[in-house]
Amino acid sequence: MPSIVALQTLIDAGFDIMTIKYYVVAGMTLLFFDYLLTLPDEIRYAWRGRKPWTFYPFLLNRYLPVLYEIWVVFVVWWPGLTDEVCNHTAWMDIAIFVFLTLMAQMFLTLRIYALTMKNKMIMAFFSGVTISQLALGIYLTFLGATNPAVVSSSIPLDAFRLCSFEIHRLLGIGYASISIFFDLAAFSLIIGFGRRTGLNANSVAMSRPSLVHTIVHDATVYFFFVFTSQIIFLLTLIFGRVGASSVAIGFISVVDPFSVAHYPGPSRDWDRRLLTDNDRTPDAFPQKGCNR
Repeated sequence: MPSIVALQTLIDAGFDIMTIKYYVVAGMTLLFFDYLLTLPDEIRYAWRGRKPWTFYPFLLNRYLPVLYEIWVVFVVWWPGLTDEVCNHTAWMDIAIFVFLTLMAQMFLTLRIYALTMKNKMIMAFFSGVTISQLALGIYLTFLGATNPAVVSSSIPLDAFRLCSFEIHRLLGIGYASISIFFDLAAFSLIIGFGRRTGLNANSVAMSRPSLVHTIVHDATVYFFFVFTSQIIFLLTLIFGRVGASSVAIGFISVVDPFSVAHYPGPSRDWDRRLLTDNDRTPDAFPQKGCNR
């Protein structure tokens, strides 16, 4: 007869996996709705001659979450997923999570760099935080995880399986804490510059208040989604729920890139131009596409 602890563990795992199913449906709906609205713009931009180097990280940030969602569908519902397959592939869950988190931070750092008129001290600060988090993320992915936690059920009505690494608790808390610190610092800086009348007269004219509104609005959207998801991830680590941590990782992997390049897209044109032109033009923010 199973013990109460074992029964409660099975109940918790079943609840976590059911939550993953809801997350998969919601996450893929959100992503594909965004792509449906913006696909024509994406195609036109992709065929517009040679691209700067920033286009390729943007492309990864934009479409890697879709591949991740497909992977999540397989690891939850694929009946052929064995323990051996899980041992070889479960690390991808954390690796993609780390990659997408750092990619979103890189885009935000470039945005701050242009926003502060190429302030090298601020750039060095945010780059240092990102690099330290990258080092911790690499260790977390390849050395800081224990044996894969494989939970499965053969119930005919609703078979499920969860293949996920059990993240090292202290390392995961450290990684989440750095992410939260980065988001707080970036949000405070963007809001602070946004509230200062004209940002910088050499870059953005004071006669364009709609641009300031757009920058502050985008920063608020990013902060709300990403900061909330990072807090959820931190809480799941603190309370030791392996399955719930997997849900949080997947949620962050969706909202990070979605918040950086979100629909319906009024600000995405200036954001892409900002990343493309911040090292070459004195006015990195085009007039077009900034009015809401």
